[in-house]
Formats: sequence, structure tokens, C-alpha cells
Amino acid sequence: MRNISSVSIFRIEKNRIFQIILIVIGVLMLFSDSSRVLGGIVAVIAALWLFTIKDEYSVRISTNAGEANSLTSKDQNYIQKIVDALNDAIIHRG
Repeated sequence: MRNISSVSIFRIEKNRIFQIILIVIGVLMLFSDSSRVLGGIVAVIAALWLFTIKDEYSVRISTNAGEANSLTSKDQNYIQKIVDALNDAIIHRG
């Protein structure tokens, strides 16, 4: 705890490019007579997949040596409670 200068929450954004590309491909397939049904299925599944992806949150600890992510979770409230507790400990340490 002595070398820790600050503790913060860090958001790790998940990559959503693949799902967006699948949606575009599915929508383009809707314009084809031979693959209209398949295009609709691909677009719907990709859209559902896109909306179920959650970003992750991490406890970021800053020291003299640099920054490090120590604990990672998809629950932002859980990570925020840990960050608040660590910041309180740093303040009370003096």
C-alpha cells in the first residue's frame, strides 16, 4: 500500500467490429433473392450478439513504476466499491 499513489476504475471496451460487419453482410444479403432468409437470420443473430456484449471494468492501480489493472469484472458497481474502499484506505493511511 505504501507505493500506491492512486486507484481508479478503468473501462475495457470490447471489440464489436465483427458483429457490426456481420450485420452489414446480413442486411446486404436481404437484397438478394436467393439468400434473403439467410441474410435475415445472420443480421438478427449478429444484432442480438452485439447487444449482449458487455464491457469489462478493472481496478487500475498507479504506482511509481506505472499503472496496472489488478481485478477485472463485468459488474461496474462491484469494481467501484473496491476502488472506493482502496481510496479510503489510502486516505486513512495518511
